Amino acid sequence: MKSGEAGTPVIISPRNLLCDSDTERLIDIKRITSNISGTIELGSPQNEAFNWIVNNDTSTNSCFNDDVSINSCVDETCIRQRYSLAVTFFSMMGESWTSSSRWLDPTANECDWEGVSCDGNEVSSLVLECNGVSGSIPEEIGSITSLCDINLFNNSISGPIPTEIGSLTCLRSLDLEANMLSGPLFSDALFNNADTLSKVRASFNNFTGSIPEKLGELTKLRQLWIAKNDLNGSIPETITALTRLRSFIAYDNIFTGSIPSTIETLSNLRRLDLSNNPMSGKIPESIGGLTNILRLYLSNTGINGTIPTEIGSLGNLRKFFAASNNLEGSLPTEMATLDKLRELDLQNNFLTGSIPVLQQNKLSFIGMTNNTLTGAIPRSLFKLPKLEFLYLSNNNLSSTIPGSFGSSKRLRDIWLNNNQLTGTIPTVSNFLNIEELLLQENNLKGTIPDSLCVIRNDKPTQFINLFVDCSPPPEINCTCCNACF
Repeated sequence: MKSGEAGTPVIISPRNLLCDSDTERLIDIKRITSNISGTIELGSPQNEAFNWIVNNDTSTNSCFNDDVSINSCVDETCIRQRYSLAVTFFSMMGESWTSSSRWLDPTANECDWEGVSCDGNEVSSLVLECNGVSGSIPEEIGSITSLCDINLFNNSISGPIPTEIGSLTCLRSLDLEANMLSGPLFSDALFNNADTLSKVRASFNNFTGSIPEKLGELTKLRQLWIAKNDLNGSIPETITALTRLRSFIAYDNIFTGSIPSTIETLSNLRRLDLSNNPMSGKIPESIGGLTNILRLYLSNTGINGTIPTEIGSLGNLRKFFAASNNLEGSLPTEMATLDKLRELDLQNNFLTGSIPVLQQNKLSFIGMTNNTLTGAIPRSLFKLPKLEFLYLSNNNLSSTIPGSFGSSKRLRDIWLNNNQLTGTIPTVSNFLNIEELLLQENNLKGTIPDSLCVIRNDKPTQFINLFVDCSPPPEINCTCCNACF
């Protein structure tokens, strides 16, 4: 694309075109396309688009067609849009798209091409999601200066983001998720759109590079989705200037460093996902300022230290995942105040102390395996009406299994193995959905209750695993277990 400095907005004022002759019309088209693309190489997408607009496009040739009523294209904006969209079609293998209704139809206004929307006569939106699009994004897309929304989600587009995207001075939404794009994501050109950009979705690509300090300039940003790339470096403290940000999804990258210490300024954040990055540091106490957070995902980030008591301030929290880290210390009792909590995953850490009394009626998942928790299992856990998965194996839990053990109707998996539990296994009555009950490697005695064996015999394809210490000489007598330890 012909311009001054890379990414500098190109301002092209609409101009009426002369129709005195075929030759003058061709001169106009050549001038416009040359201003956009520079020298056009034979066989290139630009060449294909030029040939189409000169030889086939009734609209741009209507001045000297017999039927001048067909989509008469009498100013520069029209030709610029049709040419740039045609380059997009040929660059992105339009003939192979799942659907390309009316694209390159010489009798159709470009605003009627499938996926193209206009504000008046100017193209404002390009939506080609899930459409079998491949090839690369052409530089010419930057010449459609009225383009505010781009959605190319879930295709097979490769190559870099052209720097000319910085010419789109009204760009609000850029959705490039689930493609094969590469190169830097945060080029300087992207920041030309700082006054308008509210959504960047670029997950599931091959982008590289780091997040620059300039990120803080994108103050209108509400969504930043960059998961599943090869991005590195630390998350800059300037991200905390994005006070309108509602979701920051950055899992499965190579980010290092710690969670920004002033993260409390992101009080509008609903979802934060930093999982599966080789980070370090602690969960900052300022996390308590994320009072609107719904989902907090920090698993496998290398974080250490204790879970701060300020976690109790997250009254809207639905899901808290911090598994496979180096967390230590006891679980803060303030976690019991998280009334809306539905899923809690703290497996594979170094947590100590006892399990706090959790009475959240919406809790469906509790994961605390592979820690060093002690004390008794709270009776309240088996009274949670929506609990389906309870994973407490490989700890140092002691005392007996609570008598409320058999009262949960929704429980599917119960892992209590590899602890120091004593006593007998309580009778069950409501294990209607049980699939796995692991009780081995404890100090339990007695006999498996008949009620458990009835369920296992009645539902062998559902209740697939019942493990206890029943190997000779048996500590527990069991006639229906499928594995003895």
